[in-house]
Amino acid sequence: MIKKLIKFWKKTSYYKFWLYTWPKRMYTKWFAKLPIDDKAILLEAQHGTEINGNMFYLIKELRTNKAYEDYKVYMTCRPGNKAKFEETFEAYGIEGVNLLILSTKEYMKVLASAKYLFNDNTFLPFYLKKEGQVYLNTWHGTPLKTLGKGIKNAMHGIGNAQKNFVCADYLLYPNEYTMNHMVEDYMLENIAKGESVLAGYPRNTAFYNAERGAQIREELELEGKKIYAYMPTWRGSVGNIDQKANTYFKYYLYELDKLLDDDEIIYLNLHPIAVKDVDFNTFTHIRNFPALYETYDFMNCADCLITDYSSVFYDYAVTGKKCILFTFDQEEYFADRGVYKPLSELPFPNVKTLDELLKELRSPKNYDDTAFLQEYCAYDCPEASKYILDFVLFGKKADKVKEVPIKDNGKKNVLMYLGNLDQNGITTSGVNLLNSLDTSECNYYISFPADKAKDHQDTLANLPEGVNYFPVQGIFNLPYLKMRMWQKFNKRKFPIKPMMKLMDKEWEYEIQRIYGGIRVDDAIQFNGYETKIILLYSKFDCNTSIYVHSDMVKEIELKDNQRWDVLGYAYKKYDNVALVTEDIRESTARFVKKTDNFRIAHNMIAYDEIVRRGEGEIAFDEGVTESNKELDEIKEILAGDSKVLVSVGRYSPEKDHKRMIDAFNKVWLENNNTYFVIIGGIQRDGIYDELCEYVETLPCGNNVILILSMTNPLPIVKACDGFILASHYEGFGLVIVEADILGLPAVSTDITGPRTFMQKNNGTLVENTFDGVVEGMKMLIDGKVPMLTTDYKKYNEDALEEFKALIR
Repeated sequence: MIKKLIKFWKKTSYYKFWLYTWPKRMYTKWFAKLPIDDKAILLEAQHGTEINGNMFYLIKELRTNKAYEDYKVYMTCRPGNKAKFEETFEAYGIEGVNLLILSTKEYMKVLASAKYLFNDNTFLPFYLKKEGQVYLNTWHGTPLKTLGKGIKNAMHGIGNAQKNFVCADYLLYPNEYTMNHMVEDYMLENIAKGESVLAGYPRNTAFYNAERGAQIREELELEGKKIYAYMPTWRGSVGNIDQKANTYFKYYLYELDKLLDDDEIIYLNLHPIAVKDVDFNTFTHIRNFPALYETYDFMNCADCLITDYSSVFYDYAVTGKKCILFTFDQEEYFADRGVYKPLSELPFPNVKTLDELLKELRSPKNYDDTAFLQEYCAYDCPEASKYILDFVLFGKKADKVKEVPIKDNGKKNVLMYLGNLDQNGITTSGVNLLNSLDTSECNYYISFPADKAKDHQDTLANLPEGVNYFPVQGIFNLPYLKMRMWQKFNKRKFPIKPMMKLMDKEWEYEIQRIYGGIRVDDAIQFNGYETKIILLYSKFDCNTSIYVHSDMVKEIELKDNQRWDVLGYAYKKYDNVALVTEDIRESTARFVKKTDNFRIAHNMIAYDEIVRRGEGEIAFDEGVTESNKELDEIKEILAGDSKVLVSVGRYSPEKDHKRMIDAFNKVWLENNNTYFVIIGGIQRDGIYDELCEYVETLPCGNNVILILSMTNPLPIVKACDGFILASHYEGFGLVIVEADILGLPAVSTDITGPRTFMQKNNGTLVENTFDGVVEGMKMLIDGKVPMLTTDYKKYNEDALEEFKALIR
């Protein structure tokens, strides 16, 4: 009965919470309270999914060399891998390794207290590095494919890797090539706290033991056989298997098996997901890698390596044996992947067909890889594991270990949170500012939520030279009671002052959890929204600024997307409250009693960039842009002789697009030869969809063009005859400036945000009423709206100085 109850308990969500979630909630408690254990070493390979590789050889050295016998050795594993790990250690006669299940109480306590940490990937996003801990990250190979900011379609998701690298004491690289690319593409200069270490990879020590290779052949009865190790790259990603590529791959395997002689055996090492799809019982000459041999230990017995785009060839080259690249799908594979070096620059034969592969397998090594070995394998040696452990544990440095400081130019580090990078005015103004900065004066980093920026990687790819980024990843890791308090606060059931006081240490931990303790001299909450980030950036121990892009009182009244208590706390706590226009000073002042920290920081205007984008082709974003009209029809209308008015702004309540459409309907009834275009980057609460249905009910419906989400709406704006901004409130109204620069007369309702700018620059304001909008449209159609008189060069010079005044 008891056994049945235990079995039932383990299947419940409560058990999983107790086993995995509760320890995460307790992690910061243990982090704060547990003393460092000077004799504890924790090693982790691929988040506990692997035993092979660098961590295995470090453990082997730790448990077989008496110099380290006083140390307690721990290794991370997943629940399903524990038996495999135990069998492997037993097979190698390795004793005294304590296996810890990832995210359990035992794991969390060791992670929070072990003095020495080794990892070949990253610790998970909840990880905090304690003062006094020593962390060495080995990564897991010399890269062929681009990493970090060079990862196509995934450059937004590198925040946790960056955090691990910047807080590590030592970043181990097997060559200068890897070091340079990792430091550059993870943007580590000026923020990394540790240093690079050039040394041989522990796993490559296996290749210096010829006797062991012969022993494995004997154990597997392979004497007299030609052994080929085939280690292809997996075609796909977790949850997204490339079925077409894997079908081709299996076809090649079956055909290759038929062509091999009886004295030839291919041992195939596949990704754990891919290997499930291959039935080795159907092969005569192809076998799976033996489970109880560590991967590199078994590779050492092979006569030749076959691979494709895997960086394993950088390691295997140490053996002096032949490497062959079998790249039957090279063009397709690299279609959406970048590489640091084209395959044509590698010394290895590169074949595309099975006949070419067989010819190379049956031919002796016929290339010179001397220069390759000098560039990529100069630090490899039989004692690499010992040298690394002696360096980290005892401070002993062998000739084959070289310390290289990560550059720090000593300039200010300015961290700017830009939000989701959505197509909106805040993102545009942020990018305009970044393009205007002199990056030789300070080191600039932007930050954003990684999960929300996936669809905006073009913004990251086009950041100006000298501007780097550091994404926010992971969740707020709070002890259970404080998590409940935080949840109540978010439901507006707990007051802000006691919450901030009680969670003072947790905010410090959260900054460290996200950013790894990097040096920040100026923290700027440029986005001005998002409760958690507003509060988080207020806790940076440096000069802090928060931007105000809109009338926040009206934001609360109309959209309830801000909180009085949060903004009141923030506008009091931050060193600078940066208003993008004088117009919103009065409304912002309602949140606080004192306004001596209020500053004006106008948005920058990218004049040349606006002109350049306006000259682009009128085009929809394939698969993204929506419209109630076909693109060709829109182009035809814009090229015709009708008067076309345009308005640009997200589909949001304060824009009141329905009022604009109703006003246009009245104008159209008097002049049918007119069109009205509305372009919005994003929509709230289905406003765009509702408007599409609404215009169909109006007489003017066929002359209203609605467009949702365009990367570049400016070519359409330029092709129109007049621009109208008819919001109920704005921050600044950058779209008016864009229209003016593109040569369009512009009208705005008389509201906070654009009011002062328009008054100073001969702009046309109309009443913020239905009749006022109608009047503005008629004035535009009748050619009665003068152009603005703005000196944009002078405006930008002043705006730049205003920004510089914020960072001190």
